[in-house]
Amino acid sequence: MKYRLLVLLGLSAIGTQAQTTFSVSFTTTQSQQPLDGRVLLILAKTNQSEPRAQVSDGVETAQLFGIDVNGLKSGQSAVVDASAFGYPKRSLKELAPGDYYVQAVLHKYETFKRGDGHTVKLPMDRGEGQNWRTAPGNLFSKPQKISIKSAGKQAFAVVMDQANPTIPEAKDTKFIKHIKIQSKRLTEFWGRPMYLGPIYYCPPDSMNTPMPGFRSVCFMVISLPILMGLVRHHRLPIWIQPTILSDFIYTATRKLWRRKRMISIKNGRVRSFHVC
Repeated sequence: MKYRLLVLLGLSAIGTQAQTTFSVSFTTTQSQQPLDGRVLLILAKTNQSEPRAQVSDGVETAQLFGIDVNGLKSGQSAVVDASAFGYPKRSLKELAPGDYYVQAVLHKYETFKRGDGHTVKLPMDRGEGQNWRTAPGNLFSKPQKISIKSAGKQAFAVVMDQANPTIPEAKDTKFIKHIKIQSKRLTEFWGRPMYLGPIYYCPPDSMNTPMPGFRSVCFMVISLPILMGLVRHHRLPIWIQPTILSDFIYTATRKLWRRKRMISIKNGRVRSFHVC
């Protein structure tokens, strides 16, 4: 009888705490158009930094919940409840009572009408390197302190009235060059203009070298949609196709430097480069 009572009390506590909900919305000042994306709700135990900055794969990570939204209008609420998928706790009903700092983020999605007939919604890279915390245009709320109790219904309202600023384009210097080249195949596949953007670093001591070539380094940032398109068209991941990469880098290099001595070429291929 004693054990049955303990079990019943435990189930009762879980049932009441499972009724905690969060209503997440955004203001008209941030967008007057309906938005697609993923609403991320973060709960942290400390306010040493914003809750979104405390999300990681470590044991001290903040709690994170996420739900997809389609056509969410300003003033309309997206409800995060016990059914929302979370990490590291699977559900809100597993969250321990106590004080938390809560923050919401809307990671915006864009619609791609692909060349193969499929329509998908994905977060396009906006210069931040696929980081939902800092992606330009993503909406977020100011952190607020709340107290989750062990019993009774609780409803919290979170308003996203802030937006991440745009990231200014990097400027060229004497030794660093940024290139933007539209990919015909990726443009056809994704149904919109797609670009590849390598970054070239020219060592200072290479400018006056008498050698026919020099050590050049190329860093290329590839976003998820672009990488998926490359894999789709070429059947293999880009990092195991040196011919595709070298052809691309050779073309990009010729756009910048017309003199053959300023690049390291062998058999029509750029010989020295690094892709990350």
